Amino acid sequence: MADELTGAAGLSWASPEFCADPYAELRRHQDDPMIYDEALEGWVAMRHAEVEDVLLGTVYAKDPDKALDGPYTRVQRAMAGSSMMFMDDPDRRRVRGLISRAFTRGRVAAMRPHIESIANTLLDAVADRTSFDLMDAYAAPMAISTIATLLGVDDSDHDRFKAWSEDLALEYDPSLPQKTQDRIALVRDELVMYFVEAIEERTHRPRNDLISALVLAHDEHDQLSLEELVSTLVMLLVAGNLTTTDLIGNGVLALLEHPDQLELLRRDRSLLPRAVEEILRYDSPVTVTDRIATTDLNLAGCPVRKGQWVWAVLIAANHDPAVHADPGRFDLTRQHIDHVSFGIGGHRCLGASLARLEATVALEVLLDRCPTLSLDSTAPPKRRAIPAFRGLTELIVRR
Repeated sequence: MADELTGAAGLSWASPEFCADPYAELRRHQDDPMIYDEALEGWVAMRHAEVEDVLLGTVYAKDPDKALDGPYTRVQRAMAGSSMMFMDDPDRRRVRGLISRAFTRGRVAAMRPHIESIANTLLDAVADRTSFDLMDAYAAPMAISTIATLLGVDDSDHDRFKAWSEDLALEYDPSLPQKTQDRIALVRDELVMYFVEAIEERTHRPRNDLISALVLAHDEHDQLSLEELVSTLVMLLVAGNLTTTDLIGNGVLALLEHPDQLELLRRDRSLLPRAVEEILRYDSPVTVTDRIATTDLNLAGCPVRKGQWVWAVLIAANHDPAVHADPGRFDLTRQHIDHVSFGIGGHRCLGASLARLEATVALEVLLDRCPTLSLDSTAPPKRRAIPAFRGLTELIVRR
């Protein structure tokens, strides 16, 4: 399948080599303002300036119905449903405004003690081990427990939630065989039914959780429809689990591979917020996002046709030397960090504050509890092979 994803740009998005180290290949294109990729059915923006133009531009859409027909377009249409991720204004503004009423900064901040408790409980479980898989024992269960608790999911359902979210993340791989697509469609149906039942229950018996808050979210004119509620909950589950898991894993790996920066953070915990931002810039858990041109336009000298996809490569923009000096250096003292890992503009990640909080707490507790943490030299880290997400499936560490 990797060859099918290699377009004219020569970017083998699904190859093991690209998933292991995309930055080496992206550096070969860092002087190219735009490149065309046949497999992705459109243009690829690599530099920070063009990525910013695409994400902030008013001449781009997210609704796949506005794209020229093609294999990738058909995959996107099948995924779209009533998800805010695929909406354009005014629908996007309306739905995001209602969700924001429930997903407040205060609700997220109030999660800190619970996240700290989760982190300590997880490390208690491996306290007698000399080595353990940080992804399986710490990063993944912390992320799923946090988002599940926020939503109001019972503890007994956390394992099912983890499996559902990991399966649904595969939808972002356009090279999936039909058999896998069919299996994921069944998984989505199971999750949808779970949320429909939860919404019905909260409608009659609200709790102090995010599902109830979304059910009750309204303004003087409107509230979320059942389809919008379900799509929002699915989006929050996948984004709240997978990307946060990857953020924690990528961050720990970066620190362990740069012992001087790890020691700096151990000595000065006030660097934690900046460390999280540098991790997001250095090795973003989301690699790329897309838009659709709504008119013929010229972008960095390239003729983009109406209906063509334009891909904004976030990890390339984060490593643009025009914005970040010596971008391949992991530096917690970096003064100017202008990453686009959460997106920018109207589709900026709604859960950015929660992801930052989880990563901060995860690193802080890990530093406290494992002062001599190191990589296991006998077990190299293993990367996930989903083109849109950059994360680890295994990270064996020694304490």
